[in-house]
Amino acid sequence: LYENRNASKADLDVARAASESARAQVRAANQQLEATRLQLSYTRLFAPQACSVAEIFAIENENVAPGQPVLRLTCGSCAEAAVSVSETLIGSISNGMHAKIIIAALGDQVFAGVVKEVGVAPSGASSAFPVTVSIIENCDQVRTGMAVDVRITVVTEDSHTRILVPLVAVGEDRQGHYVFVLEKTGDHYAAIRRAVQTGDFDRSGMEITSGLIAGERVATAGVRRLADGQQVRLLDGNQAQE
Repeated sequence: LYENRNASKADLDVARAASESARAQVRAANQQLEATRLQLSYTRLFAPQACSVAEIFAIENENVAPGQPVLRLTCGSCAEAAVSVSETLIGSISNGMHAKIIIAALGDQVFAGVVKEVGVAPSGASSAFPVTVSIIENCDQVRTGMAVDVRITVVTEDSHTRILVPLVAVGEDRQGHYVFVLEKTGDHYAAIRRAVQTGDFDRSGMEITSGLIAGERVATAGVRRLADGQQVRLLDGNQAQE
């Protein structure tokens, strides 16, 4: 119309402005559409592989906060056992070592396993290091959350008579591991604190590599409440009582 002189220059400017405004509105609408599609994609959860839903923490149409878990998945063909190994033994554990996993819920059935990961730093405030052991047989029988007893055999070059004490008899603090040796004083026993070096451990007990002599008695009850030199007496079963 402007070229045919049927519209003025002002009419042309108004039409151009309206066209640019319409294009801007289209671009804004497209951006809003993409943002809405992105928000919609957040409502769909995808697992990185084929998994099973172990637990659901949120239901449909429930509001959840950023970072809040909504479900727990179990993935993989075989389960893994997470255990903690003390700082005195972690140096003897390495990837690929064979292990035995005993599950009480399955009638103390023994499963073969292999060490998959060895932690390089203690977990939390403790001095124990995390170790992951993969179960490599009869995986379909194992369920997430089952309590396990993991045994890893560490082979040493020297062979010697082992001194084993119950796990509850060994204490640990900033000074290291210790036990309370019971020395008879009249009708009672005195609990004498003694620093020890520990070795391997299993259901039979904790191995003491130095600090104890075979035949010595140690306290197996209330170890963390005992004081050096405190008088105790023996209960049935030869446990020490304050």
